[in-house]
Amino acid sequence: MMWIVFLGGIAAILGSASAKTVCCESLMECFTDEAPFSDFPLPSCPEDIGETFVFYDRADITTGIPFLRNEVPTGFSPSRRTVILTHGWHEDGERDYLMELKDAMLQKDDYNVILVSWAANADSFYYPKAATNTRTVGAEVAWVVDHLVVKTQARHQNFWCVGFSLGAHVCGHMGMRTKSKIGRVTGLDPTGMLFDKGDDRTVGLNPTSGEFVDVIHTDGKGMMWHVGLLNPLGHMDFYPNKGSYQPGCMTRRKRDAGQQEMTLATKNDAWSMSCSAYRAVWYFLETIQEDPFCHVAKSKCSDEKNMPGSCEAFGSIRMGYHAEENIIPGLYYLETNSRAPYCKT
Repeated sequence: MMWIVFLGGIAAILGSASAKTVCCESLMECFTDEAPFSDFPLPSCPEDIGETFVFYDRADITTGIPFLRNEVPTGFSPSRRTVILTHGWHEDGERDYLMELKDAMLQKDDYNVILVSWAANADSFYYPKAATNTRTVGAEVAWVVDHLVVKTQARHQNFWCVGFSLGAHVCGHMGMRTKSKIGRVTGLDPTGMLFDKGDDRTVGLNPTSGEFVDVIHTDGKGMMWHVGLLNPLGHMDFYPNKGSYQPGCMTRRKRDAGQQEMTLATKNDAWSMSCSAYRAVWYFLETIQEDPFCHVAKSKCSDEKNMPGSCEAFGSIRMGYHAEENIIPGLYYLETNSRAPYCKT
């Protein structure tokens, strides 16, 4: 059940519009439209969004086990690291890139993998509603994580959330709400629209979302269209090709140098306006599947809007899957190829 309460108080006495609040019974939490959410509509509650959770492990990589928020999925092991994957706007938990990430993770190591879908509201053509729902979806995922910790004695530090686009902010809000910090949050080209609040980064993904937060920016600036943002959001922020237009987008129609047609399911079409955004996914995937030293940044920078002009040589820092192995906070610049394999050596 959802109910809306209009707060009066001092604001009403002063004649100003009072803040609006929505309270979600299942979360035992209320959400307001006060700053930094003054540009957002009020979010829906989880029971109106209809999130779904599907569990995978190495015992059966292809067939997932759906489970409810108050259940422990069969096969879940508290001793294993748990990777949570979630999608962006106009998507669902069955997107082929999520399946590729899930398969790659399970082939790489013995993980618990949970795919989170919030398709009913992510598919909303009214973008502000989908954007604001990252708050309640994140809170719902945090509830699930806390429940698994209590029921299985798993450790928050063993949870890792990977989100693309709006999904990065779902991970961000989840990480800010768990009872203890989760180990890692990875944002793959976090959406910028409505989330570009300058210094007030608690509107979405930010360094407080996890013990380690790493971000790959690939569509943060453009002459006509871009969906991401350049603002640093993590402990380590990576900017392939300056973090904006990615080479090969709008010029080629093949993902694999002529071997595989791009699919509309992932919008990884070179002529798609989302091509640069999805490159964050493909770069991250390559860091799992390819050479362990694939996508290495050798330049550390001081200004995300001036790359490589503000950058200096700085050893070798791995982007993506292996980023946590050498945590040195900062902004990092690297270059990629224009077609797969994107890793540039």
